[in-house]
Amino acid sequence: MSRTKEKAPISYLKVPPHNVEAEQAILGGILINNDAMNQIADILSHDDFYREAHDALYEGMVQLYNRAEPIDIITLSEVLAKKKSLEKVGGTDYLALLVQAVSTSAGIVYYAEIVRNLAVRRRLISQCSTISELCFQVEESTEDLLDAAEQSIFDIAEAQKREGFQSLKQVIDGSFKKLESAAEFEGYVTGVPTGFEQLDRLTAGLQPSDLIIIAGRPSMGKTALALNIGYNAAKKTGNAVAVFSLEMSRQQ
Repeated sequence: MSRTKEKAPISYLKVPPHNVEAEQAILGGILINNDAMNQIADILSHDDFYREAHDALYEGMVQLYNRAEPIDIITLSEVLAKKKSLEKVGGTDYLALLVQAVSTSAGIVYYAEIVRNLAVRRRLISQCSTISELCFQVEESTEDLLDAAEQSIFDIAEAQKREGFQSLKQVIDGSFKKLESAAEFEGYVTGVPTGFEQLDRLTAGLQPSDLIIIAGRPSMGKTALALNIGYNAAKKTGNAVAVFSLEMSRQQ
């Protein structure tokens, strides 16, 4: 008696990860409290939303926010109407529903993190599908496939590093804190020492976010100076120093 082995059913139509309720809570929270936009403007972009209607709604809200205009049913409806997309998102009835669906904007940052993380997962799924298709194309070299895969994942990771505008008050407060720390510090090097005393006295060492350019005519010792600074920084602090050179071999 022969037996046939039944294969487990395979689901080819998987729904991408999303959370419509979190998206609605974000949009409704902004409509009832415009200040909530300040908390999530750096976290979310309009294409992080799964539903196209929510994408369009948030994009309209961002436009109003950037113009320092109130974000409410009337102003948002006007923005969407000009784009001929008001009816596509559900009209003013849906905007009213969003307002009624939430009572507070207290958890909006938490919801924004949920929506953003799910958007990252969807982008990863999309890129992995693209890479999978490329792998079946035998004319593509393995090196090109690896480069494409690495670049696609890198692009997704880089897109997460969002940093918006800071108010002048935030900048001033941060600067005063740095000045206070420098005043309390005993010594003249507050950053990473270069190993050259006079230079360290002038600069207080290499500071975070500094871009330092060593300029000079050819064969004047620019590379040697940079290597000496890197060596001294590693020796005095114990930190790792990376050296990139486009004109010298590893041995040099």
